[in-house]
Amino acid sequence: MSDDQNTSPTSENEDVTDPGMGDEKNWKTVSKERDDLQQASMSEAEKAITAAREEGRAEGLTEALHDRVEAALIRKAAKEGREIPDAVMESLNLGKFASDGKPDSAAIEAFISSLPARQSFAPANDLGIGQRAAGTGQLSRDDLKSMSPAEIWKAREEGRLDNLLGGTT
Repeated sequence: MSDDQNTSPTSENEDVTDPGMGDEKNWKTVSKERDDLQQASMSEAEKAITAAREEGRAEGLTEALHDRVEAALIRKAAKEGREIPDAVMESLNLGKFASDGKPDSAAIEAFISSLPARQSFAPANDLGIGQRAAGTGQLSRDDLKSMSPAEIWKAREEGRLDNLLGGTT
C-alpha cells in the first residue's frame, strides 16, 4: 500500500467532528424519493387508503399525546396540592402543553402554579350540633339526680347538658 492511497472512510469534504450527519441527510433524501416513487405508482384507491392510514395514525398520535398531557397536568396538580376544576380541564387546549410530541413540562408548571392552592374544608372539632361522643363531658339523666340546682345550672352554662336539652339521652 502506498502513501498516496487513502484508505480512510472519511473524505476531505466530510466534517470529522460530527460523524453520521451525512448518512442521516442521505437517508432522509433516499426515503423521500422512495415514498414519492411509491406514491406515483399507486392507483387512486391505494392512494386513498394510504392517506386514510396516515390521517388515522396522526389522529391516534394526537389523541395519545393529549392523554399524556392530561395525565401530566393532573399528576403535577396533585403533587403541588392544587386542583384543576373539571370545567377548566374540559376547556383546555391540551395542544398548548405539548412540544415535539411530548408534554411540555415548563408550560405545565406555569399553568399549575397559576392555580390557587387546594383548600381544606375540615370541620372544627365541635360545631355544637348533633350527638356528642361519650367522652365529651356530657351529663346523663342519672347524673342530674345526684346534683344540686346550682350544679345543674353550672353544667348547663358549661354546655355539659347539650345532649339532654337537645332531646338525646
